[in-house]
Amino acid sequence: MIRRSVLALGAVLAIAGLSSCTSVSRADTAAKFGSESLTVTELGALAPGITEGDTLRNAISAWVTLGVLDGDVSGTITPTDLKARLEKAEHALFAPIVASAYAKGLDAPLVCLGAIPLAAGTSVDAVLAERTAGATWAALATRYSTDSTLAGNGGIIPDSSGNDCQDISGINATLLPLLTAAKPTVGTPFNISYNGQDIIFILRPIEEVPATQIIRFAPDASRAAFLAKLANAKSVYVNPRYGRWDLTTGSVVALST
Repeated sequence: MIRRSVLALGAVLAIAGLSSCTSVSRADTAAKFGSESLTVTELGALAPGITEGDTLRNAISAWVTLGVLDGDVSGTITPTDLKARLEKAEHALFAPIVASAYAKGLDAPLVCLGAIPLAAGTSVDAVLAERTAGATWAALATRYSTDSTLAGNGGIIPDSSGNDCQDISGINATLLPLLTAAKPTVGTPFNISYNGQDIIFILRPIEEVPATQIIRFAPDASRAAFLAKLANAKSVYVNPRYGRWDLTTGSVVALST
């Protein structure tokens, strides 16, 4: 599914005064952002087999959002490309803003923790050496975790709502003192013996944490940065066949809405 931007764009779009183009669109144009156009054919590639409804509107919303953040929506974009480019653009905008808060590790407002419980006999040093050599945390979790959930989700410890990062109060009360005693730094794996089992933990590097999570470290500053991006935003046009660009939500909605 095509996702919308990590921020609720509506309020900031309205404040920035972004206006919709009112000229009549050619039949083969689904949307326009500045000088760039999304053709009906290209929209079909973003939402294969879909001819109407929210899926199409979300696809157009995501395309426009990419234009706002990245300034470039040229070329043919597949759903996979769009998702990856949105993530990259959002991450590039928000990571510098939250970096100082994120770097506080266990003293940060949230913690993005990963874990790989090892089987008896598995060498901690060998696993750490693979990480140093460039293996991804997800690949190591898949290969070595004795916990099927962690093996399947890339070695990420989520909170009760499924978020990658959680409030420190959500961490197991028995485990937390052990984590604190290890004095971990962000991005450096460390081993703890917990209930007789070696578990390699990591405060995940900010580069490996999705934009949807890192903005939670500084939501107000992230919103302000997005507002600054929108200050010089170009006009948006949506073919009425699909809906209209709504300034209060920062997305494409049905004409009847």
